[in-house]
Amino acid sequence: MVSSRGWMSSRCRRAVSVMAILTAGLGLSAGSASATDASLDADPWQKMNRGIFWFNEQADIYVLAPSATGWRYVTPSFFRTAISNVSDLLVMPVVLANDIFQLKAGSSGHDLLRIVFNASFGLAGLIDVASMVEIPENDEDFGQTLGYWGVPAGPYLVLPLYGPSNIRDGFGRIVDGGGSFYFSYFPFWTSFLVRGVELVNWRSDYLEEIDENRRESFDYYVFLRNAYVQNRRAEIGRQPEEGEAGTSSDEDLYFLDDDEEDEFDADGDDV
Repeated sequence: MVSSRGWMSSRCRRAVSVMAILTAGLGLSAGSASATDASLDADPWQKMNRGIFWFNEQADIYVLAPSATGWRYVTPSFFRTAISNVSDLLVMPVVLANDIFQLKAGSSGHDLLRIVFNASFGLAGLIDVASMVEIPENDEDFGQTLGYWGVPAGPYLVLPLYGPSNIRDGFGRIVDGGGSFYFSYFPFWTSFLVRGVELVNWRSDYLEEIDENRRESFDYYVFLRNAYVQNRRAEIGRQPEEGEAGTSSDEDLYFLDDDEEDEFDADGDDV
């Protein structure tokens, strides 16, 4: 269901799924990924995962993608950009909290400034003023925080209506959703509507990319799995104040090196 590019980007991965909509109201060392993580990146639940993946694909093809196509047709680009900017601001407190949990003082300062600038000068987040003045944007979640402190990833897992994950990141998603406590102040239908608009708006930005990836991938399931595993390793393996420079998440996704592609055998298991 999810875009191989979209959920990798710092902005779009946070609005990747209906699962995020439904759960948003629920209210030991840094450095390279550990050898334990690498050993647990296998896909022992591939049969179940492929079944869930098929369901997610049908939900995207027959529900989400058509909705996103209609949304892009009736809304101007500046309006969709404004919604994306507001979505970013709403999740920034969670990102800031994970900066702090990972002892990233510089990133914490950047994200605090982004909240202040965009909430005030950016008209409650409608305009991304922070990016205009070149304040770096970070993308941290509780799954990364757990990985930072050495918690192993666990087996690869496809979540219904969410997509690629693993045991650690699935738990992190629930914690991050609970961290969005401010949604509890809204009526349920309002929170659901806001998250729904965010998701459709995000999907409208990646209509062509997702279709292209589906067409060009020999096995789209394997493509998304390998891209997800590589990207999470890269994110968790960053040094505390690194991340402003170097290869972007989107570049990591599209340019898998030979070693990464060979990590899974023909049956999809870690080799």
